[in-house]
Amino acid sequence: MDPSKGGPAYSVRESSSILAARGHDVTVLTLDDAAHPPIDPRSLNFLYIPIGKGIGGFSFNIKYFFWLVSNRSRFDLTIIHGIWQWPSLAYRLARKSADKFIVMPHGSLDVWDRDVKKAKFIAKKLYWRFVELPLYRTAQNAFFTAEDELIAAQSQFTFSGVSGRVVPYGAVSVGAPRKNILLSDRYTFGYMGRIHEKKGIELLLDVFAKVVNEFPEARLRIAGTGAKDYVDFLKNKCQILNISKKVEWLGNVHGVTKHHMLTSIGLFVLPSFQENFGLAVAESLSVGTPVLLSEHVNVHKRVSAYSAGIVSGRTFDEFYAAMHCWITNPDLYQEFRDNSVKCFDNTMSLHKHVDCIEGVL
Repeated sequence: MDPSKGGPAYSVRESSSILAARGHDVTVLTLDDAAHPPIDPRSLNFLYIPIGKGIGGFSFNIKYFFWLVSNRSRFDLTIIHGIWQWPSLAYRLARKSADKFIVMPHGSLDVWDRDVKKAKFIAKKLYWRFVELPLYRTAQNAFFTAEDELIAAQSQFTFSGVSGRVVPYGAVSVGAPRKNILLSDRYTFGYMGRIHEKKGIELLLDVFAKVVNEFPEARLRIAGTGAKDYVDFLKNKCQILNISKKVEWLGNVHGVTKHHMLTSIGLFVLPSFQENFGLAVAESLSVGTPVLLSEHVNVHKRVSAYSAGIVSGRTFDEFYAAMHCWITNPDLYQEFRDNSVKCFDNTMSLHKHVDCIEGVL
């Protein structure tokens, strides 16, 4: 439930809130720190149980298992979020055959770095075959957030007997849509999300440096946090590229600050190596700010279908051409703004995701 953990934590928190508002009794069991939970349970409209952190990378916590054994029968439906760690195995060990449940891997079956970390990928294939696959085969549904995510999972792991289903997924709007995109906004680009090598920020900085050489007015705003060593590496890269004064590091943004950040940029940019959904993409579109995505962001087909932004390959030349196209084609701005809101409302609203959960009950 920790807001700093990105999209899956956000999805659980917001979808649970929507379900509770619709009259369902919702309980969220997590491995969050029991003594210092990241969210005040009193601020929520559902029951939030931070049972305590697990041990090691696998997050083993025997209290989590015993809570499931004692309480699982109280629920009409259980949703298992995530994979590769103790919670999904604990549920498999605790459940009875009559229990109704959904599994949702949140992109973790699309292993983007498998060619680099081959031994880890082989270990995941073995763990999937003997631990996760039996759970997935007995689930009512395995929810995937985009067709590309499901295809990637099926291409990398054995999927016979799994009832995989693509469901709407998204966000709640972060505020009122902007009325227009000013001509001056075309020079301001933004990124919001986890600061991680997977996100392609190094490519973004390289391309942005060339954009600055041609358009000195250009600015880049980066919101989010990550490992200190990697953030320091990126900031040092900015110095080497001589763009430090053009790049603003905002840290985590929330509420009004997030809305202001997204409506003060002309184009949201996400050049990820792999992105299961892209929560920040949905939030950007919700306020009428178009997006520039790599073709490895799984919602890129929705963005293209609605003409709500630009989809690019991940080479330097392709991404530079896309950013250059944005700056030099102001006639796109209002069309993209209007289409961004339509794209969000029709394909990325979290309320439609909750409809699918209710459909399994």
